[in-house]
Amino acid sequence: MHKQLLLAGALAILAGPLAAERTLPRKAPPEVEQALLDRVNQFYTLYQQSKFRQAEALVAEESKDRYYRMAKLPVRQFRVETIDWAEDFQSAKVLVACHAISTRTAAQALWVPVTSSWKHIDGQWYMEIPKRETSPFGPMAFSDPSKFTPEPFRRPTPEAVTAGGYRIDQDRLVFPKQATGIIGRTVKISNHMPGNLPLEVEPLRLAGVATILSTPLIGPSGHGTLQVNYDPAVAQHSGTHQLRLHLLGQIVTIELVFE
Repeated sequence: MHKQLLLAGALAILAGPLAAERTLPRKAPPEVEQALLDRVNQFYTLYQQSKFRQAEALVAEESKDRYYRMAKLPVRQFRVETIDWAEDFQSAKVLVACHAISTRTAAQALWVPVTSSWKHIDGQWYMEIPKRETSPFGPMAFSDPSKFTPEPFRRPTPEAVTAGGYRIDQDRLVFPKQATGIIGRTVKISNHMPGNLPLEVEPLRLAGVATILSTPLIGPSGHGTLQVNYDPAVAQHSGTHQLRLHLLGQIVTIELVFE
């Protein structure tokens, strides 16, 4: 009995400092927490729907440029996990689990933890994006210019595309404006990743020009092609037009030049 009391006392002494250092999570007033949750859910719902322009309205003004450049990868589901409040309840860090696809997950959706900062400004909650070169999903690079173009679009080079795990052998196809018969040009796409590479071509509203993908999914270390056929007998074009190819949430622009 005496030994048991000594042991209990020793454990109490050892646990004392740990208990003193451990603090319970700060709890905000219910109406404050609900207001933040409403804004967080609104932002991620718009993001999940690829409504990036509408979601921009929930981003703090000084963070909008960084929001434009932030990688925007497909999110299938999301859920709010925890909220870490500041002492005055005017700012908080929100941990959200996103069921997302990225180049790191080799096209397989995984639950990814994403921590975002929120601040109460003029009666509303807004997301703040800190100054950094990467987002929780990887290097910051705006990935949906079809929705809006906050910056002048810079066409990626084949060398730059290679670093992302795949390669496009050319991003400029030249067609003669006048010719006899159908003219075909081919773009070769190589997958350097261990996982599958999904492909999708945006509809091209250009009479007489057709696009054909050899496959919608390139296997690990595999290859595919994008065939572009031009029939001058249907319509004659001039100048430069853009064809957008979607690969893992990124968009590669291929120029079609008629000269």
